[in-house]
Amino acid sequence: SSREGADPNNFINAEGRLQADRPHMFRIQAVTRLPWDIQLSGNLDLSSGRAHNRQIRAGNLAQGTVSVIMEPGGTYRFPAVRNLDVLFGKRIPLGGNRAAIRLEAWVYNLLNDDQALEYSDLRLQRPTPTSRPVGWVEARRLQSRFGLQF
Repeated sequence: SSREGADPNNFINAEGRLQADRPHMFRIQAVTRLPWDIQLSGNLDLSSGRAHNRQIRAGNLAQGTVSVIMEPGGTYRFPAVRNLDVLFGKRIPLGGNRAAIRLEAWVYNLLNDDQALEYSDLRLQRPTPTSRPVGWVEARRLQSRFGLQF
């Protein structure tokens, strides 16, 4: 019972990159042991921003007012992603061969980049070059963990 595609304007400029497409992605993860049995691991993500399109409301049509894609997907992109997460961890044995205290500290978004991930609306109501961002990569933060391993 869906009306999607019944209007020929649904497919104007519908070709191009999909919203999750990123032409360039570089991701690397690494884990190493430092002196004093400290574990260091990192996760680096460098990638092109996701594609998005701009839309406009077209009125006074025989089928009523509809949203129409102005340009093919990929014409516009969200800002590039530059994210680095780092973990420091230490295992302190408790006499037995398996029992230990585990201390960890994660630092998320170490580069503290604030790229937008979502816009309020892709439809432009007035002539402006961009939409208003409403979602961003989470700010730099620290997460710590204390655990007992046995």
